[in-house]
Amino acid sequence: MSSLYQQSKPWLPSLITLCNLILGVIALIAINRHDMVVAAWLILVGMIADGLDGKLARLLHAESAFGKQLDSLADLVTFGLAPAFLLLHALPLAWSSYRVLFAVLYVLCGAFRLARFTVQAPSSIYFTGIPITAAGSLVATYVLSSSYIPSWGLPLMSLLLSGLMVSSFPYPKVNRIVMAKRWSMITIGLTGFVFVGLVALFLLYLRLVPLVLMVLLLGYAAYGVLRAVFSPLWRHFHKNHVEFDLHPVKR
Repeated sequence: MSSLYQQSKPWLPSLITLCNLILGVIALIAINRHDMVVAAWLILVGMIADGLDGKLARLLHAESAFGKQLDSLADLVTFGLAPAFLLLHALPLAWSSYRVLFAVLYVLCGAFRLARFTVQAPSSIYFTGIPITAAGSLVATYVLSSSYIPSWGLPLMSLLLSGLMVSSFPYPKVNRIVMAKRWSMITIGLTGFVFVGLVALFLLYLRLVPLVLMVLLLGYAAYGVLRAVFSPLWRHFHKNHVEFDLHPVKR
């Protein structure tokens, strides 16, 4: 039994990755049948699967180049192609002439983002550019929350997400934060507040859950931009402040 477990251990994370891929394919089938709501929920479930396979691989010490490549291919389907086809069907009629352009641009930027991630030296803290998982999930949450959002929101979001995926803005790895050994009290409090709030919304009013997820993902998307803008200003201020403290005026 132990020998069987050792032999199958490297494949367990890949099985979850394949589940992610299957969800993406079923989402495409649902879109073809004009069932956008089901497709959007399948993408969000795929987001959970995408987070689990990496965690399981690290837990079992089963990380491999094969698993990384398979994960990228699954992500391209679930968070690249499926959201792109959602864009084709969900964009308002006023933008009908540009639907194919928005969808193709999104897929191209997503493929570039995944290829860059595959060849780059891995960072333990940050992603370069917003992950395609977050981008695709944002498109899905918009479809599920479209009644609360202006019609021009989806075209704008599509363009911004395409640009953010190919940008060099740093985005924190949420799984590293979740699995960190030391959490500050503020982090624990905010995480608990968000978790309790999502559970309460899920129990009380399921339709608001995608809207809350979209707000959280929009905050994540904005973080990379704000950090890239204000971090150099903060370092400049901090450097000047330190230099002032280290070189007091002699009397």
